[in-house]
Amino acid sequence: DRIFLSICIPSYNRGEDAYAAVCEALKSGYDQEIEVIISNNGSTSNTEGYERIKAIQDNRLRYYEAPENMEFDGNVRRVVEMARGEFMLFQSDQELIISSAIPCYMNALFKNPDIFAATSTGEGKNFIKPKQSGINNQRLDILNGIMNQNFMSGLILRKSSVEKKNALALYDKLKDNIFLKM
Repeated sequence: DRIFLSICIPSYNRGEDAYAAVCEALKSGYDQEIEVIISNNGSTSNTEGYERIKAIQDNRLRYYEAPENMEFDGNVRRVVEMARGEFMLFQSDQELIISSAIPCYMNALFKNPDIFAATSTGEGKNFIKPKQSGINNQRLDILNGIMNQNFMSGLILRKSSVEKKNALALYDKLKDNIFLKM
């Protein structure tokens, strides 16, 4: 009932990277306010890390293992469906959110109740540079953040807005678009 931020990590064949991403996200210090969702997209190689994730005893962690590959769009859909937080923060399994920055994101999102999207930063090639992030010193700079985004890592969306606008149906309609497949 109290989950504010769902950290959503779709993953495929990168178990050790996913394990590192999950461990870093769980360092945040938040208890009931966050959850970390990992969706293993029917991985057939590099699965040792997924076994390590399954062994983590932490009630903030939610793990899903698809019986077969759902493709990238299906895996993203799965983490969205699993998310229970007011906001969803997406990240690649190859990158790390900076756990010490989570309080900044949480505070900025909480202080801006009308916000529907923001961006964050982390460690990895697909995260935007910190000064281009959508949250700077607890100030939201959405346009700058989104205009500098080149991948889903760091994208933060309000779940109720995604549901209200039926964004998953739009995503399904556009899933063959080359930009979504990149």
